[in-house]
Amino acid sequence: MRVPVKKQVIIPLVILLLLGAVSLLFYYRSHKGPRELRFSGTVEVTEVEISPELSAKIVILHHREGDEVKEGDPLLDLDRRDLESRLREAEAARRAAEAQVSLARARMENTQRDYNRNLQLYRAQAISASAYDAIKTAYEIAKNTYDASQNHYKGAQSQVETLRVQLQKTHIVSPITGVILERSVEAGEVIFPGIVAMTIGDLRSPWVRIYIGEPDIGKVRIGQQASVATDAYPKRQFPGTLRFIASEAEFTPKNVQTREERIKLVYEARVYLSNEEGIFKPGMPADVTLRLEE
Repeated sequence: MRVPVKKQVIIPLVILLLLGAVSLLFYYRSHKGPRELRFSGTVEVTEVEISPELSAKIVILHHREGDEVKEGDPLLDLDRRDLESRLREAEAARRAAEAQVSLARARMENTQRDYNRNLQLYRAQAISASAYDAIKTAYEIAKNTYDASQNHYKGAQSQVETLRVQLQKTHIVSPITGVILERSVEAGEVIFPGIVAMTIGDLRSPWVRIYIGEPDIGKVRIGQQASVATDAYPKRQFPGTLRFIASEAEFTPKNVQTREERIKLVYEARVYLSNEEGIFKPGMPADVTLRLEE
């Protein structure tokens, strides 16, 4: 059967048009650039250093490295015997100061009554000036003694309150919910203020730190969605959100392997993750994919 001349012309033309459209599509896609950016980084968490405010011997350490703790859980207890002894002495001194205040008040009130009575007599010229001056001086001394006793009592009370606060600081609890990343002390050691006893990591809001090169920084934005993969869970993709981009560029950190990479200018960025399952741990390697908008 013979194909009409018209069809012989149309069919090759349609094929040529399809081939041209496919070529244009491939050209467009090849020149549009990548649809996503990929980075490698490590999981990081907020870390809190636990350091005592007192110099004392460690009596009890409640946890080891790797233990999970909740906010308010006990971490360590310091020897409180010296503070308890000093507190008993301070409380006794406060009671003695309080008794002195009562005695000084009674004396002041007595001399004040004598002074008020003799003041009227002096104005009526019923007593001599020397007698009035003696009574006035006695009243002023009694009043000054009362004021001094009050100040002494306030100092004794302040000392008691200070020692009570210090006693509370011998029992150290966790300020956050997290995991003990490092413990640098042992029970029986004497620890001093400024020495870090342990470091706790907050695992509730981990992030992956990545570095974005200058050519790509204009392609990303705060709030952009990402997916994160880890070697520990190769079949899962975890959702993340880009929540931090540094405002200034820096040279690639020294832990990058090659010098050529280290001399490039990059922007630090952080992709935050949800960690309800407790999967992400500090130092865990992670691969981040940022999907670019159309």
